Amino acid sequence: YQSEIEAYTSKGFRLLVFGTSETVPDGKALSGRVTPLGYVLLSNPIRKEAPETFAYFAEQGVEVKVISGDNPMTVSEVAKEAGIANADRYVDAATLHNDVLALKDADCSVAMASGSDAAVQASQVVLLESNFACMPSVVMEGRRVVNNIQRSASLFLVKNIFSFLLAIFSAVFMITY
Repeated sequence: YQSEIEAYTSKGFRLLVFGTSETVPDGKALSGRVTPLGYVLLSNPIRKEAPETFAYFAEQGVEVKVISGDNPMTVSEVAKEAGIANADRYVDAATLHNDVLALKDADCSVAMASGSDAAVQASQVVLLESNFACMPSVVMEGRRVVNNIQRSASLFLVKNIFSFLLAIFSAVFMITY
């Protein structure tokens, strides 16, 4: 059934497979053969504002990376539908040992409140409503603060240079008289 399952996951669907097992489930991985009886296809609807939000980030030169514990083909397809650039260049996080560390190493890591506890704890920003559409206004506010700090720093630099020149001029004037 692997090829049939991959056909659906490559289209962005999640699959929930129901089946019978030769062994009794005990909370651990099943060791016996599982016979599939049927499956349910689940889809992730893309929020209407998602493509516009990710287009804004692309215009701003922000590189968006999606870290998810779901099937990488499914996540890639959903990310493509949402308008995330390079969504087809995915890495299976099951092969990595540093997915939460990647959140810590990022310039700005953002997690959804509905995400895993580890991701929420490791991220610098947590979206309480799990809606990425508010991020453009967050970026604009952050840039406004940075610009204000730069202007203030420039003002203080000019003020200090002026004070230094005034002190030198006063010292020279005092020595000559």
